[in-house]
Amino acid sequence: MNDPDLTYAQVNLNEFLDDVKIPKKFNCGDAVLDKYVTSGNLKRAIKSENLHATGLFDESQNLIGFMTVGFAILDKARVKTFVKGNQPPHLPVAKVIMIAIDERHQRRGLGTDLMLEAFFKAVTVHQTIPLKGVYLDAAPGKEAFYTETFGFAELEGPSPAGSTPMFIPIEDVIAALSEADDPE
Repeated sequence: MNDPDLTYAQVNLNEFLDDVKIPKKFNCGDAVLDKYVTSGNLKRAIKSENLHATGLFDESQNLIGFMTVGFAILDKARVKTFVKGNQPPHLPVAKVIMIAIDERHQRRGLGTDLMLEAFFKAVTVHQTIPLKGVYLDAAPGKEAFYTETFGFAELEGPSPAGSTPMFIPIEDVIAALSEADDPE
Protein backbone atom coordinates (compact mmCIF):
# COMPACT_ATOMS: atom_id res chain seq x y z
CA MET A 1 0.00 0.00 0.00
CA ASN A 2 2.84 2.41 0.74
CA ASP A 3 5.93 3.45 -1.20
CA PRO A 4 8.26 0.41 -1.46
CA ASP A 5 11.28 2.75 -1.52
CA LEU A 6 10.43 4.18 1.90
CA THR A 7 11.52 2.38 5.03
CA TYR A 8 9.87 3.44 8.25
CA ALA A 9 8.97 2.12 11.68
CA GLN A 10 5.49 2.39 13.16
CA VAL A 11 5.81 3.08 16.90
CA ASN A 12 3.21 3.04 19.67
CA LEU A 13 4.08 6.38 21.24
CA ASN A 14 2.10 5.63 24.40
CA GLU A 15 4.44 2.72 25.08
CA PHE A 16 7.75 4.03 23.70
CA LEU A 17 7.57 7.82 24.10
CA ASP A 18 10.76 7.92 26.17
CA ASP A 19 12.64 5.98 23.45
CA VAL A 20 11.90 8.38 20.58
CA LYS A 21 12.57 12.03 19.88
CA ILE A 22 9.61 14.30 19.15
CA PRO A 23 11.08 17.04 16.94
CA LYS A 24 11.15 20.78 17.44
CA LYS A 25 10.54 21.08 13.69
CA PHE A 26 7.71 19.34 11.82
CA ASN A 27 6.08 20.47 8.59
CA CYS A 28 2.94 18.75 7.32
CA GLY A 29 1.54 21.86 5.66
CA ASP A 30 -1.01 22.55 8.41
CA ALA A 31 0.19 25.14 10.94
CA VAL A 32 -2.09 23.83 13.70
CA LEU A 33 -0.77 20.26 13.41
CA ASP A 34 2.83 21.45 13.04
CA LYS A 35 2.54 23.52 16.23
CA TYR A 36 0.86 20.62 18.06
CA VAL A 37 4.01 18.57 17.51
CA THR A 38 6.68 21.23 17.93
CA SER A 39 5.17 22.96 20.99
CA GLY A 40 5.21 19.74 23.01
CA ASN A 41 1.42 19.36 23.05
CA LEU A 42 1.57 15.93 21.38
CA LYS A 43 4.00 14.69 24.01
CA ARG A 44 1.94 16.17 26.87
CA ALA A 45 -1.28 14.59 25.53
CA ILE A 46 0.40 11.19 25.35
CA LYS A 47 1.84 11.49 28.86
CA SER A 48 -1.55 12.52 30.27
CA GLU A 49 -3.07 9.38 28.71
CA ASN A 50 -5.80 11.34 26.93
CA LEU A 51 -5.36 9.49 23.63
CA HIS A 52 -3.50 6.80 21.74
CA ALA A 53 -0.72 7.97 19.43
CA THR A 54 1.14 6.13 16.70
CA GLY A 55 4.24 7.67 15.17
CA LEU A 56 6.06 6.90 11.95
CA PHE A 57 9.84 7.25 12.03
CA ASP A 58 12.29 7.08 9.12
CA GLU A 59 15.64 5.25 9.10
CA SER A 60 17.28 8.23 10.85
CA GLN A 61 14.63 8.10 13.59
CA ASN A 62 12.99 11.32 12.42
CA LEU A 63 9.24 11.66 12.98
CA ILE A 64 7.63 11.62 9.53
CA GLY A 65 4.00 11.24 10.59
CA PHE A 66 1.63 10.55 13.45
CA MET A 67 -1.95 9.67 14.26
CA THR A 68 -3.93 10.20 17.44
CA VAL A 69 -7.18 8.47 18.31
CA GLY A 70 -9.51 8.51 21.29
CA PHE A 71 -13.22 8.24 22.02
CA ALA A 72 -16.22 10.46 21.52
CA ILE A 73 -19.97 10.35 21.98
CA LEU A 74 -22.18 11.31 19.06
CA ASP A 75 -25.85 12.17 19.21
CA LYS A 76 -27.86 9.44 17.51
CA ALA A 77 -29.57 12.06 15.35
CA ARG A 78 -26.26 12.88 13.62
CA VAL A 79 -25.66 9.28 12.50
CA LYS A 80 -29.14 7.73 12.42
CA THR A 81 -28.92 6.96 8.69
CA PHE A 82 -25.74 4.92 9.30
CA VAL A 83 -26.63 2.80 12.32
CA LYS A 84 -29.13 -0.03 12.45
CA GLY A 85 -31.70 -1.04 15.02
CA ASN A 86 -32.86 0.56 18.21
CA GLN A 87 -30.05 2.78 19.52
CA PRO A 88 -29.60 4.89 22.65
CA PRO A 89 -29.60 8.69 22.24
CA HIS A 90 -25.80 8.91 22.49
CA LEU A 91 -23.47 6.54 20.64
CA PRO A 92 -19.86 5.62 21.43
CA VAL A 93 -17.37 6.02 18.58
CA ALA A 94 -13.63 6.06 18.06
CA LYS A 95 -12.47 9.53 17.13
CA VAL A 96 -9.46 10.08 14.90
CA ILE A 97 -8.20 13.28 16.42
CA MET A 98 -5.24 14.02 14.16
CA ILE A 99 -3.33 12.53 11.27
CA ALA A 100 -0.30 14.33 9.89
CA ILE A 101 2.45 13.36 7.45
CA ASP A 102 5.56 15.45 6.91
CA GLU A 103 5.30 17.21 3.53
CA ARG A 104 8.40 15.41 2.22
CA HIS A 105 6.63 12.07 2.69
CA GLN A 106 3.08 12.87 1.62
CA ARG A 107 1.37 10.94 -1.20
CA ARG A 108 3.32 7.79 -0.37
CA GLY A 109 0.56 5.84 1.40
CA LEU A 110 1.54 6.78 4.95
CA GLY A 111 -1.74 8.57 5.73
CA THR A 112 -3.59 5.48 4.57
CA ASP A 113 -1.41 3.29 6.77
CA LEU A 114 -2.11 5.50 9.78
CA MET A 115 -5.86 5.50 9.12
CA LEU A 116 -5.82 1.71 8.90
CA GLU A 117 -3.98 1.66 12.24
CA ALA A 118 -6.73 3.87 13.70
CA PHE A 119 -9.29 1.43 12.26
CA PHE A 120 -7.40 -1.47 13.85
CA LYS A 121 -7.50 0.28 17.24
CA ALA A 122 -11.24 0.92 16.86
CA VAL A 123 -12.01 -2.69 15.93
CA THR A 124 -9.87 -3.96 18.82
CA VAL A 125 -11.98 -1.93 21.25
CA HIS A 126 -15.21 -2.85 19.43
CA GLN A 127 -14.52 -6.54 20.05
CA THR A 128 -14.81 -5.88 23.79
CA ILE A 129 -16.91 -2.72 24.07
CA PRO A 130 -19.12 -2.13 21.03
CA LEU A 131 -18.51 1.06 19.07
CA LYS A 132 -20.81 2.37 16.36
CA GLY A 133 -18.09 3.65 14.06
CA VAL A 134 -15.22 6.06 13.57
CA TYR A 135 -15.63 9.83 13.58
CA LEU A 136 -13.26 12.60 12.51
CA ASP A 137 -13.19 16.26 11.58
CA ALA A 138 -11.58 16.45 8.13
CA ALA A 139 -9.35 19.43 7.51
CA PRO A 140 -10.44 21.67 4.63
CA GLY A 141 -9.56 20.03 1.33
CA LYS A 142 -9.02 16.57 2.86
CA GLU A 143 -12.62 15.35 2.67
CA ALA A 144 -12.09 13.49 -0.61
CA PHE A 145 -9.23 11.46 0.90
CA TYR A 146 -11.58 10.13 3.57
CA THR A 147 -14.63 9.59 1.34
CA GLU A 148 -12.85 8.08 -1.67
CA THR A 149 -10.22 6.02 0.15
CA PHE A 150 -12.25 4.76 3.11
CA GLY A 151 -15.94 5.49 2.56
CA PHE A 152 -16.46 8.14 5.22
CA ALA A 153 -19.61 10.23 4.82
CA GLU A 154 -20.01 13.89 5.68
CA LEU A 155 -22.37 14.37 8.62
CA GLU A 156 -23.00 18.03 7.91
CA GLY A 157 -21.25 20.91 6.24
CA PRO A 158 -18.02 22.46 7.46
CA SER A 159 -17.85 23.89 10.96
CA PRO A 160 -17.01 27.57 11.53
CA ALA A 161 -13.36 26.46 11.84
CA GLY A 162 -13.62 24.91 8.36
CA SER A 163 -13.34 21.23 9.29
CA THR A 164 -15.98 18.76 8.08
CA PRO A 165 -17.42 16.19 10.51
CA MET A 166 -17.30 12.71 8.96
CA PHE A 167 -18.38 9.22 10.02
CA ILE A 168 -17.95 5.61 8.93
CA PRO A 169 -19.96 2.75 10.52
CA ILE A 170 -17.99 0.07 12.35
CA GLU A 171 -19.12 -2.58 9.83
CA ASP A 172 -17.44 -0.58 7.06
CA VAL A 173 -14.32 -0.15 9.21
CA ILE A 174 -14.11 -3.93 9.64
CA ALA A 175 -14.62 -4.42 5.90
CA ALA A 176 -11.87 -1.87 5.10
CA LEU A 177 -9.43 -3.74 7.34
CA SER A 178 -10.34 -7.04 5.72
CA GLU A 179 -9.83 -5.55 2.27
CA ALA A 180 -6.47 -4.07 3.30
CA ASP A 181 -5.36 -7.49 4.56
CA ASP A 182 -6.54 -9.21 1.38
CA PRO A 183 -6.71 -6.65 -1.47
CA GLU A 184 -7.74 -9.26 -4.08
